[in-house]
Amino acid sequence: MTTAVESGMLRGRPFGGVICLIKSSLRGATSTIHCSERYVIVKVGDCIIINIYLPRVGFINRELLCDDLFAEIDAWCQRYSDCNIIIADDFYTDLVISVLKRGKAADIDGLTSEHILFSHPVLPVIITRLFQLILLTQHIPLWI
Repeated sequence: MTTAVESGMLRGRPFGGVICLIKSSLRGATSTIHCSERYVIVKVGDCIIINIYLPRVGFINRELLCDDLFAEIDAWCQRYSDCNIIIADDFYTDLVISVLKRGKAADIDGLTSEHILFSHPVLPVIITRLFQLILLTQHIPLWI
């Protein structure tokens, strides 16, 4: 965003961003821990709320940017390990699912991309929740 603003008049929407709205009655127990273009960290009582804006599929250097973001966020999580950590983001699960290649061989469990592409609409919600839990617990389950 800084580059877009510095290059002249801002037209359109170069990319989104993050915001946290805090209920006024909680403002006394709230402090801003970190604020950047891609994520905001707010402490409310004994909870750390991390709101992330990840780049979309096709974004130049997406993997590098995500790796850097997750490393930074992990450092903040370590620093506040005594708090409950809540991570908020949609992780573009529905977007990722929509670009899956069709006609690929089934995986070890017989699952194909078509199973995911034409699944019930609740599947992206479940997958997003799974990703959030993996990030929160820093553990990938062997089975679900």
